[in-house]
Amino acid sequence: MAYSRRLLLLALMLCMGWLASPAHGVTSYKIVALDVLPGGLDSYATGINEQGFVVGHSTLNRSGHVGQSRPVMWDNSGTPIELWSDPVFGGIPADINNLGQVVGRYGSGSGIPLPGPGIPGGGAFLWDPATRDFMDLGDMGVQNVQATGINDAGQVSGSSENFEGEPRAFIWDAVNDMRPIGTLGGMWSFGNDINSSGQITGYSWRADQSEHAYLWDPVTGMQDLGNPGRTGSRAYALNNNAEVVGIGNITAELGGAVLWIGEERRALFSANASFSFARDINQHGQVVGSGTGDSHVFAAIWDELNGAQKLEELVPSAMGWKLDVAAAINDRGQIVGYGRLDDQVRGFLLTPVPEPTSFIFALMAAVQGLILRWSNYRNVG
Repeated sequence: MAYSRRLLLLALMLCMGWLASPAHGVTSYKIVALDVLPGGLDSYATGINEQGFVVGHSTLNRSGHVGQSRPVMWDNSGTPIELWSDPVFGGIPADINNLGQVVGRYGSGSGIPLPGPGIPGGGAFLWDPATRDFMDLGDMGVQNVQATGINDAGQVSGSSENFEGEPRAFIWDAVNDMRPIGTLGGMWSFGNDINSSGQITGYSWRADQSEHAYLWDPVTGMQDLGNPGRTGSRAYALNNNAEVVGIGNITAELGGAVLWIGEERRALFSANASFSFARDINQHGQVVGSGTGDSHVFAAIWDELNGAQKLEELVPSAMGWKLDVAAAINDRGQIVGYGRLDDQVRGFLLTPVPEPTSFIFALMAAVQGLILRWSNYRNVG
């Protein structure tokens, strides 16, 4: 019996290691449409946490008038919950952490074309589920601010214009407020994502006015990730291993998705490949974003084993869907983005089938059953 238990433990360890690998074969997904608010027209999903809560926005129409982009959270059912309803502010969430805190942009730039009387300039917000209200994160001179990422410690990344009207990347927390993190020597920088260690990635001008991706660390400061393309690079996301994804050749007609791991720069796709824009990366090295081909845009995923794949081809139940953009992926492999469902713009939530947790339990039961049979056979023999 002791031998059987050791065998069971070994089998479970192998199963867990296989499931925790960056990819374990081609995955299929089930899809959930993320509904609009009552009376709404379109919905867009932009972020997801490890519990599967999704954030994004629902538009009431496409006019761009005040409050037409409304901040929304969805659960696995796809039912929208409006974070606040004040039409003066509007709101476009960008990210959600595992505590349910949400960050993004409100005011100008969130369905409001320009500031005016009674209309706030673009500001960055943090919404807290405990108070069910949002707070303004301040600015660095001009109220033209956006928050782009939040970690579980409540640190926020983003960018704000200074008094000279130059956008600068920042880090924010409740103790130290908003602090600029510098540039690569040029006039401006943008912060796009933050990980659990407080590292930030984004892109910045250099002194020669070229645009390069960077990785910022509280200890070493802003490090130039180099230019894997001919014209420039931008970084959009990073994981807790400081693996960064983004795009190179940003002024060319088609950019190329890029993965930075330390000093290594990898073009994820060949020059004639369709996939061109990397938006997010999880702890297993799975990358999601968008591709272009045959005059249309499609959502895609990349991993080390399978390379780039169109998400539509991995969703057997995607009848009526055209998946355009994959915006974020969590460590469970759930993916959110937006596309078209019966010619209406809709956010989507993709969940791997079977889900990793249920698959582990199924494997455990199967392995245990085999061992019990083997043990009974030995006892009979």
